[in-house]
Amino acid sequence: MTPAWKHWVYSLVMSILATQYQRQEISTPYSPAPVAPYSQAIKIGETLYVTGTIGTSPITGRLVAHDTANQARRALQNSLAIVQAAGMTFDNVVKVTIFITNIDDLPGVNAVYATSFRKPYPARSSVEVTKLPSSAKVMIEMIAVGTGRSTIVY
Repeated sequence: MTPAWKHWVYSLVMSILATQYQRQEISTPYSPAPVAPYSQAIKIGETLYVTGTIGTSPITGRLVAHDTANQARRALQNSLAIVQAAGMTFDNVVKVTIFITNIDDLPGVNAVYATSFRKPYPARSSVEVTKLPSSAKVMIEMIAVGTGRSTIVY
């Protein structure tokens, strides 16, 4: 192979990889807009990194409830809207991290969580924290991986 040919092949491969692994911002009006310098989600290749969401309304920007379980329900709805904006579903979610201000409230969150995901459940970590934005009681972030095919979301 001549050096020019090798360079052409190398350039082609690098161009394909750069396109495939370019950072793409994912956003939707069906989840609260960011209130600081961050994105609702970033997609690289087929991997989606969803920001931590709390139980705020995408319309008012306020917490929808004072109890942890209902905040978790809204946070999951917010996350689902972002995941769907990327052409995925909760079946694509492989990792979830739950930040909670009182670990004793985790059973209520688990009950809501179990209605949102089906087996096999995503890998998950639950972490008790001192404080969350907007005095929320729970924040949920996730990672999803696409299949490389178009996904129709109903």
